[in-house]
Amino acid sequence: MDDVDLPAKAGGKGWWEEPDPKTAHEKYLGMHASETNRSKLAITERLMKRIDWKGKSVLEYGCGGGYFTVWMAKQGAQVTALETQVADLSAQLDDHEGRISALETPAARKR
Repeated sequence: MDDVDLPAKAGGKGWWEEPDPKTAHEKYLGMHASETNRSKLAITERLMKRIDWKGKSVLEYGCGGGYFTVWMAKQGAQVTALETQVADLSAQLDDHEGRISALETPAARKR
């Protein structure tokens, strides 16, 4: 079971379901504290460090809470982040020297 499944299995809300952006951000950061997710982040960061992000334009579709959006901006990329609920990103996406733009996309229809 992935750490992201734990809130739903416990009858709670996932970070992305929280109406309050501050609470969503706190839950998002808490999720990253798990051993499983720290390992995933470390592996992904190691792979992404092979790219010189300075001056690159990046479109990140489905950026979730924006962890890698911020990471790429800190490396010098200009990032446009797309997500169905931009409010979920607001606590995460500080200015970062104007290198991040967040756009809300329509939610996918359930079939």
